[in-house]
Amino acid sequence: MKSFFGIILVLGFLFVIYTENTSKFTSFNEYTDAELAADAKAYNEQQKKDEEKAKNQNNSRNNKGINHPTSEVMDRLPGPKIGSIAPAFSLESVEGKEVKLTDLVGKTVILNFWATWCPPCKEEMPELQSFYEKNKDEVEILAINLDPDADIKSFLKDFGVTFPVLLDDKEIVSQLYEVMSMPTTIVIDKNGKIAAKHIGALDEEGFYSLLQ
Repeated sequence: MKSFFGIILVLGFLFVIYTENTSKFTSFNEYTDAELAADAKAYNEQQKKDEEKAKNQNNSRNNKGINHPTSEVMDRLPGPKIGSIAPAFSLESVEGKEVKLTDLVGKTVILNFWATWCPPCKEEMPELQSFYEKNKDEVEILAINLDPDADIKSFLKDFGVTFPVLLDDKEIVSQLYEVMSMPTTIVIDKNGKIAAKHIGALDEEGFYSLLQ
């Protein structure tokens, strides 16, 4: 009889230990789930903050006319690679003067490919003129026209353009620079290397940004 009661006591003691341990494991699992949920919530909140910060930075950049693309991003655009030597060319200006790119080594040069029939080009022209008036001592602008049969002189007079306008009547230069649409702007640094590329109209601040 004593042995029977002894066995009952041992079994009861083991049951109590099992119940306590199970309770502990259950509490531990609940605690872990709560921690994971908290971590996930904190991560999502931080991700939202990071996205909002990036959005605000992009908006600030866009307000300056361009989104400050990296050279890697710009190299996805058609044309010579960033850092490569700009293809040399010689074209005649509207006034009949020969202009050679090699004569401008030592100055920053902006090539702007455009046409009179291009609405974005018309939108950009006053901005480019304003930029030129403020920076003509440091930056040379060569506006390369791709529709020489048009009445270019009247167009330039209407827009008050004073920077050099070159005629690419055989589209040799536009092919050299792989121009696919207009306006296309290419910046050449003082060493004669491609520094930046942009497709589409820019405002005045956009030209400043492209030179940074």
